[in-house]
Amino acid sequence: MNSCNRLRHFAILMVALWGASCSLAQNTPLKFQRFGVDQGLTVTTAFSIVQDDNGFLWISTIDGLHRYDGYNFVTYKNNFDDPQSLSDNTLSTIFKDSKGNFWIGTYNEGVNCFDPRTGHCKRYDAHSNDPNHLSNGRVWCCCEDKDGKM
Repeated sequence: MNSCNRLRHFAILMVALWGASCSLAQNTPLKFQRFGVDQGLTVTTAFSIVQDDNGFLWISTIDGLHRYDGYNFVTYKNNFDDPQSLSDNTLSTIFKDSKGNFWIGTYNEGVNCFDPRTGHCKRYDAHSNDPNHLSNGRVWCCCEDKDGKM
């Protein structure tokens, strides 16, 4: 099984486990709604979903970052001419930090700190010989410690 299929199976398992844990914590039945290309997504493969303080859903996909406001999708993608855009469109994970920024891991181009207020990114790419940079461009997970450090 190739790595893309393993990742897809892992994402499905995580969503299933999350759904099961949520259903045990509440008495109301879960309601699922499917979204696809017809509803505004550019692709149907998603790796990570986060909800922000405004209720928007942010979805990392193999074709950019999607924001869903309950009615419509807005897509953020890499723009080669814009260094404040995402560094890559193949996004592996998304994490909301304590300041409201999103840390978005990519499959090959490091991690991006995305400010949802401006729509701009700060890129952190890989430089294998520099100890102050990522050693590899593939980022699967982001987290924050109690001091707010990523």
